[in-house]
Formats: sequence, structure tokens, C-alpha cells
Amino acid sequence: MRSSNDILEDGQALRHRMKQDGYLLLREVLDQNTVIEARRELVEKLDSIGDIDHNYPLIDAILNLESNNKPMSATGFAKKLGAGRAIRALVHQGRMLEFYRRFFGKEVRPLDFVWVRTTRVGSSAGCHYDWVYMGRGSKLLHTSWTPIGDVTKIEGSLAILEGSHKFDTLISTYGSIDVDDERTTKKYKGQYTANPVEVQKKFGGKWLTTDFKTGDLLLFT
Repeated sequence: MRSSNDILEDGQALRHRMKQDGYLLLREVLDQNTVIEARRELVEKLDSIGDIDHNYPLIDAILNLESNNKPMSATGFAKKLGAGRAIRALVHQGRMLEFYRRFFGKEVRPLDFVWVRTTRVGSSAGCHYDWVYMGRGSKLLHTSWTPIGDVTKIEGSLAILEGSHKFDTLISTYGSIDVDDERTTKKYKGQYTANPVEVQKKFGGKWLTTDFKTGDLLLFT
């Protein structure tokens, strides 16, 4: 992935690069203390249900392998994770909104619901477009993938398939579904596939990722 910090203050250049690449990688644009407070809040909530291994510092968020809790959906306890004061201070205020105002050149509004990913080692969210989950309304919707701490490539980083924002055939088929509409989700169930090699072989491109640091922000459509 290439960094876009070189054009950070130029909204027009940022919009052009987003159209060209389908993503913007911004290094250390968020306040690190705000990110750490959000992490602390999330880890304490996960610890309250027995998901954290006490053999390590709490802030390290090491999974308790004896936990019987199932991976979280977007409802129930997972919904509470995104409703905390610290996590909302990170994604609904401050530098996040300041950047988006500059990026769009006008006032912006974040979604009320905050998706908190707690994907465990050895599992994944599968290959998907985010807009099949939240694409109603504005065509200017962007995802703000925000690492809550340092995340290396081998520890569960996010990957983007190069050029996938221009895969017209995929966009007009799988990419046109609405996960809340049973008529359109019978085949895909949200994700396109759990196999990254499958989608790469079919549509081309290469998988892009990087090591993320606290304060980094990754935008994509």
C-alpha cells in the first residue's frame, strides 16, 4: 500500500487518488492517546466476558483460549463495543471528522453504528465489499478502517485487492446485493468468498497490505 500523507492537506488530490486507487492510507493522522483510550475501553469490555488472557498485560488483548464465547455478530454485546464513550470520541469526533471535512470539502456525518472487529487469530471476515452491508443512501460512503493499536501483516491486518473498486462485473453482481434483503443474499450471505486466492484468480490484481501503527487510518469505498 502506498501512503497518501504527501497530499494530506489537499482535498482535491485526495479525492483523485481515492478514485484512482480505491483507498487512502494515512499514517499517524489520528491522536495516539485517543486511540489507546479506545483500545483500553474495548479490552476492558472483552475482559468482562472472559475473553482476555490474564497471563499477559490487559492492554495487549491476548485471547483467552479457554473462552467459549462465539465470534461476535453486529448485535448484542458486539453492538455495545461500538457504543462506548472512548470509541466514539475516536471515530465520531476530533481528527477523524477534521480529515473528512477536508477530504470532502463540506460537513460530514458518521454512521451511528460503529463496527468493531474482534476477529480471532486463524479466522477472517472473508472477502467482501463493505457497501453490501451499509451501502444504502449516500454514494459518498467511505469505510474508515482504524487499527486500535499496532497491527503487523501477520497479526490480522486488513488487505485490499488492487483495483477491486473497478471490477465492474463483480460490482454489478455480488456488489449490488443488500445483506438485509433476503431476495439478494441467497447466494453470497454477505461475503463473496472466504478464499482470497479464488477472487484473485478470477478478477486479477494483487493483495495489498502493510504493517499498521497506532494512529494510522485506512479509507476505502
